[in-house]
Amino acid sequence: MSPQQQWRFEFTIAAAKTRQLHNYAGLQDRFMAAPGPLDATFGSDLYKANPNFAIYLLQARMKQDGLYPGKLDGLAGTATVRGLSQVCRVTLDRADCDETALRPDVVGALIADKNS
Repeated sequence: MSPQQQWRFEFTIAAAKTRQLHNYAGLQDRFMAAPGPLDATFGSDLYKANPNFAIYLLQARMKQDGLYPGKLDGLAGTATVRGLSQVCRVTLDRADCDETALRPDVVGALIADKNS
């Protein structure tokens, strides 16, 4: 395994084990320091490993971009889903974002676009 593959594997396991909200910020810092680019497959795997943390990452990005007014809680409430649908339409140029914003492939693609 390459160092990047090893990091991805270890990070996905760490995310799967991290279930408490107060630990998400530290995990987010590790995510932002990822070695090299992250693809949609990794994002999808991360969403499957810990959907709440994946949503937390996207909430943090949307909040930074002024697209999400809520708190960072990792929950897919109305404001989160609305924001994800909007980001999906703009970033991924998909017409079906209102129905699919919480699918692993869509969340994975949004996570992969960490420099947006």
